[in-house]
Amino acid sequence: MSKSLASLSVRVGANISDFQTKMRSAVNSMKKAGDQMKSIGKSMSTYVTAPIVGAFALATKTFTSFEYEMAKVKAISGASAADFKLLSKNARDLGASTSFAASEVATLQLNYSKLGFKPG
Repeated sequence: MSKSLASLSVRVGANISDFQTKMRSAVNSMKKAGDQMKSIGKSMSTYVTAPIVGAFALATKTFTSFEYEMAKVKAISGASAADFKLLSKNARDLGASTSFAASEVATLQLNYSKLGFKPG
């Protein structure tokens, strides 16, 4: 009986050793997969998220610049509410249909107002 117990002990030990080797291999594979996922996440952050944030910042700056210029146009031109609405729409329309930005059109409107041109 001691011979069979010794044989059983050797077999179980050998089987566990094989199991441990396979488990280490599986853990290493999972670590590699996790590292690859981290790398993909960093790439997405660099190539997807950062440009979106940049575009949002640019859009915010552009909007702020346009609104600031239009406020100056309103103050200098003395435009009525209806005339100011038309000036603002005109600047946006020209900004969308020409090579100039709406804020650049607003700056032009401001300069015309300074020269004495009246809206309407």
